[in-house]
Amino acid sequence: MANRWERLVRKMNRILWEQEVAALPWHRRVLVRTAQILRALAIDLYDGRMTQLTTSLVYTTLLSLVPLLAFGFSVLTGLGMQNRLEPLLLGFLAPLGSESQDFANRILGFVGQIEVGVLGTVGLGFLLFTVGSLIYKIETGFNFIWDIREARSWPQSVSGYLSVIFGGPVLLFTATGMTAAVLDSPLFRVVSGLEPLGTLVTLVSQLIPYLLVIGAFTLFYLLVPNTPVPLVNAFTGGVVAGLLWQLSGWAFGTFVATSTNYTFIYSGFAIGLLFMIWLYLSWLILLVGARITFYFQHPEYLGQPDPGTPLRGRPRQRAALTAMFLLCRSFQRREPAWTLERLEARLGIPRNPLKGVLEDLHQAGLIAPTRDEPPAFLPAMDPYGITVKAVMDAVSLSPGKREPPRYRLRPHPVVNHVLERADRALEREFVDTSLGALVETGAEDGDQPRELGAG
Repeated sequence: MANRWERLVRKMNRILWEQEVAALPWHRRVLVRTAQILRALAIDLYDGRMTQLTTSLVYTTLLSLVPLLAFGFSVLTGLGMQNRLEPLLLGFLAPLGSESQDFANRILGFVGQIEVGVLGTVGLGFLLFTVGSLIYKIETGFNFIWDIREARSWPQSVSGYLSVIFGGPVLLFTATGMTAAVLDSPLFRVVSGLEPLGTLVTLVSQLIPYLLVIGAFTLFYLLVPNTPVPLVNAFTGGVVAGLLWQLSGWAFGTFVATSTNYTFIYSGFAIGLLFMIWLYLSWLILLVGARITFYFQHPEYLGQPDPGTPLRGRPRQRAALTAMFLLCRSFQRREPAWTLERLEARLGIPRNPLKGVLEDLHQAGLIAPTRDEPPAFLPAMDPYGITVKAVMDAVSLSPGKREPPRYRLRPHPVVNHVLERADRALEREFVDTSLGALVETGAEDGDQPRELGAG
């Protein structure tokens, strides 16, 4: 049984990872990529980091829910739209069943008792801090999902948080208000009475809640990560997350409606417990959609080890030589310089291990970043002056880094002799082989290089 399972796993790995997905027909490409993403998501959920992040978001949300609604209520009151907060809250709490109305009234009662004008500087600052901590936690989670180590600057963060706190309610309720106004307009009622337009309009009106949810998720995936996200990838993640959220709401609501034992067990605490479970599911769906968006944007992460795992040994040398080859070839042909994102996609490895390789090459004086945003990379000297051995040495032991301590190994003299011969052969072969000459050996990707010559 174990051998049969191992054979099945090896066969699935061959299907998923040992073929070039881009070369497959479109229908097989979709199936293979979907299976790759589902497998990667299963691993992400199994290792527990996404679920830990979800738990952290639930805790922060419970602390900041009332202050967040209070700020939204204040903004909407100034615009005369305060009556639209309750329907939106009821829509979110609908899966909680018949008690959702009472629970929403309690929350809105707490919100109504907060008078922002009499809080004072300290109280207002605390509320802002509580709301800002939730937004910061969301941004940190998204940066973790996108494997981004650099946070936004303080001015960018503060302006972004204030835009979300004060501008988010306006945009949200303006969109819902415009939708309601269109559905209640006389023209809409006239068109609804004309067939077949009436059937089509009815179908569209039923799809509007789904489209609004998908649009909200898509905006999250576009704006929150500290990196550019293509619209098509954000929309793909938004569609998956929106449909998952609607399906989960239906399933959770059905469970609540058909199960009555929890009310006898938890009594008055039941509604609070159900609210926290639904809040957990909502945040988890948001993060799953973000991860799907990330995998569509960076398929090179699929099937890879943890992004924090550094490249070592021969794979590190391959990555360094490939990156130097591409940089020198583009420089000699006067083509656009390579950015980190382009190199990441071309080499098929995650961002941070690749950044470590580029940092070693930069410290060795072999490459130099441009002042563009994002920066591109150029050879720091004439490609004919950069040898293959210099590149391999740069990533074998980084400049400025101490050599790790060695074990007191007692090898056999024959083994020492063999390794010395290998080092001498490598030095004879590549000490005078330049990257400029290496570029001349093969024109395009996929070509077989000609015999290497000295440069």
